[in-house]
Amino acid sequence: MKLKQKEDDLKLVSNLSEAQKKRYEAYKSVRLDGDFVKDVIANSLKHKSTSSSRVPLGKSKAEFQNISLVIRDVAQMYVGDIVEKSREVMKDFGHTGPIRPIHMREAYRRLQNHSQNLNIRESGKLFGGR
Repeated sequence: MKLKQKEDDLKLVSNLSEAQKKRYEAYKSVRLDGDFVKDVIANSLKHKSTSSSRVPLGKSKAEFQNISLVIRDVAQMYVGDIVEKSREVMKDFGHTGPIRPIHMREAYRRLQNHSQNLNIRESGKLFGGR
């Protein structure tokens, strides 16, 4: 099963553009703990925990599992974007070595400016629509 998955991944990566490959590598390099994400969700919704009788999202624990997986994956992509943009900032600044807080702050600022230029925050709609 894992061998088939690796073969599929190799096929996928071989058909990606350079920019897509960089993005994919950034995504794959980030690992977020599922339990940590569940705790963050539960705490942000001001519930005791996901193991209590009250389920913060969805009608069942299985639905909460699915929601937490989606949130974890979106967070993982976001962290990948920050890391990728931080490396870009390092090149722009002429720095080498590990990513430093100054690179991450500038990467965050650039991503925020980019999203504002797309009018995502103002319209509340990512893909236009009605």
